[in-house]
Amino acid sequence: MRVRIPIPVAVILSLMLVGGIWWRKTAHYDFLTPPSEAKLAQIRHKMEESLAKPPQVEDAISIRGSGMAEPAPKPVEALPVEPPKPAIDPGNLAAPPALDSYADQAFKGPAYLIELASFLETEGHFLRAYSAWERILDSTKPDDEQAKIATNAIKRLRPSIAKWNDDPSRSATVIIQVGTGKKITKKLKPVLEQAAKDIEQASSGLLKVKTNIAVGKGQALEQGATPVAMWFSGGGKDAPATEVLSFTATDADNLELLITQTLYSILRSYFTRSTLNSPTAAMEGERFSETLEKRVTRLTWERLGSTLNPPLAPKP
Repeated sequence: MRVRIPIPVAVILSLMLVGGIWWRKTAHYDFLTPPSEAKLAQIRHKMEESLAKPPQVEDAISIRGSGMAEPAPKPVEALPVEPPKPAIDPGNLAAPPALDSYADQAFKGPAYLIELASFLETEGHFLRAYSAWERILDSTKPDDEQAKIATNAIKRLRPSIAKWNDDPSRSATVIIQVGTGKKITKKLKPVLEQAAKDIEQASSGLLKVKTNIAVGKGQALEQGATPVAMWFSGGGKDAPATEVLSFTATDADNLELLITQTLYSILRSYFTRSTLNSPTAAMEGERFSETLEKRVTRLTWERLGSTLNPPLAPKP
C-alpha cells in the first residue's frame, strides 16, 4: 500500500534536511568575527601558490632541461664610431684661384679634397674644382682609387680650362738635353721636338720647352745599338739640371716610346726630392700627351721651371 506525502510536507522535510546538514557542518564556524591579519596572509599565500604559472618557452639558443649548460650571452659589439668629417671650406669663391689653391687644406687628406672638388664642380666653380683635383695628386697621399678619381676628373675638366699663362715672355725655359751618336741623330730630332711640344702644351703655358742634341764621337755599340743620354736643364748658362737617364736603341726599336718613357721617368725621379708628390705612373699604352696632362699638375710644371731657373744672385 502506497502512502502519498503531500507536497507541502515534502518541501518542509527537504528544507529541514538541508538545514540540519548545514548546521551540523558550520555550527563551529564564526561568521561574524573578521579574520586576523595573520590569517589573511596565510590565505593570500595559499592563493598565490594555487595560481597556474605561465609555461616556459624554450630558448632559441639553448634548450632547457636537455642537460646542456647554457652558453654565456655574447657581448654586444659596439659599432665603430666614425670621426666627424671636417667641414668643407671652398675659400673666397669671388676671388680668382691661385696656382696652389687649396694646398693649405691638403693636410685634411685626399678624401676631404675629393669631397671639396666635387662640391665645387657641382656648383659650377670649375677653375677651383680643377685646382682641388690637382692638389690630391701633388699634395696628398691618395690610394690608387683616389688617384684614379682625381686623374679622371682632371682629364674631364681639362678641355674647359683656359691656359694658365698666355704670355710667352713669362714662361720658364726648360731644355731637353740629349747626348748620343751621329748615327741616330736624324731619327731623334722629330721625336724630341714632338715631345717638347707635348710638354709645353701640358704645362698650360708655364714652360717654354726646347731641345738640344749633343753628338758624340764614340762608336756605336754592338749590333748597331746606339747609347742615348737624356736630362732636363734650365735655359740659362750653367743652369741647374736633373739627373741623367740613358738607354740604347737600334733601328728596330720604337724610338718614340723609349724617349717618352725616359723623359717621364726623369720627371718623376726629379720630384722624389721635392715637397710636391712625384707624378703617378703612366698606364700601359697611355699616350704621352695624355699622361702629361692628367698626371702632372700645373703646380708641378711651375716648380720644374722655377727650380731649373732660379733667380740670379745679385751682383756684389
